[in-house]
Amino acid sequence: MYYDALGVKHDYKEAFKWYLKAAEQGDVGAQYNIGMMYTMALGVKQDHKEAFKWYLKAAEQGYGEAQYYIGAMYDNAIGVKQDYKEAFKWYLKAAEQGHVSAQYHLAILYDKGEGVMQSKKKSYIWNTIAAVNGHENASKNRVIDAKNLSPQGLEEAQEEVAKLYEQIYILWN
Repeated sequence: MYYDALGVKHDYKEAFKWYLKAAEQGDVGAQYNIGMMYTMALGVKQDHKEAFKWYLKAAEQGYGEAQYYIGAMYDNAIGVKQDYKEAFKWYLKAAEQGHVSAQYHLAILYDKGEGVMQSKKKSYIWNTIAAVNGHENASKNRVIDAKNLSPQGLEEAQEEVAKLYEQIYILWN
């Protein structure tokens, strides 16, 4: 059923119907797509609470993109009460799977100390990983973070970057 929805061209109501059938049967991709349809008002009325519900189903099954959206919704109080600790939790899950925007947002949370103890070192680490993966703002922020670290702190952070990068990109792939 999920794949039937992919063949429906620009008939979002029909696609929604098929995605919903697959999502209700536990298909993680369909659950994520239902969330997107509610977020973007495609074939349904925009409903962030309903989007959150479907993203959460997919996120709990380990779907990185859905984990990122759950983090973003908590971070920005979209459909849920703002909760930086929950945002951090979900961004971390997505970041550890290689989600670049989640990596960048983790760095921001560490930089500001929102939902987690403030750490310029951890901000540097996550900004560096996101920068290596092409995130422009992360590239700029890592330079700023580096200036806030001692030479020894910077060296330690760079060693942690290498270990974490290996965990994410070699062990996951």
